[in-house]
Amino acid sequence: MNNCQFVGRLTADPELRRTQEGTAVCSYSLAVKRPMTKDATDFLDFVTWRQGAEYLTQYGHKGDIVAVSGALQARDWTDKNGNKRRAFEIVTTSVELLSSKRNSQDTTNTGTAQNAGYGQPSAPQQTNRGNGYSQQGFGGYQEITEDDPAPPF
Repeated sequence: MNNCQFVGRLTADPELRRTQEGTAVCSYSLAVKRPMTKDATDFLDFVTWRQGAEYLTQYGHKGDIVAVSGALQARDWTDKNGNKRRAFEIVTTSVELLSSKRNSQDTTNTGTAQNAGYGQPSAPQQTNRGNGYSQQGFGGYQEITEDDPAPPF
């Protein structure tokens, strides 16, 4: 089973890109504290697609605490010098903004976003974890039933 869950702080403002077909994609990294160690932090790379990418770039900012679920993926490529390279990243299935470092009094930017990208997001609605976009799921988390993997970039 390839299922990962992380909670960490955004290391920079997420940036939105689009594929040639117009699909939204967002790459970002999170600073995640390592469990049972003192002062150990890992900086992990994440990729969020479709509506989740648009949601995160609109509401997420450097320093915000984010919870993500997804799968670890290895990506191989050849660099411009002909060397074979490999990168590991987590391709997310759900993203949840837990708190904003910018404006901790305002909870309108906390919520969830499903990454599947089917249909239209619902209007922001109150859940037990804040406002967010939700198409299916429970308790602020969405179950993804998409059979096709996220397209390569």
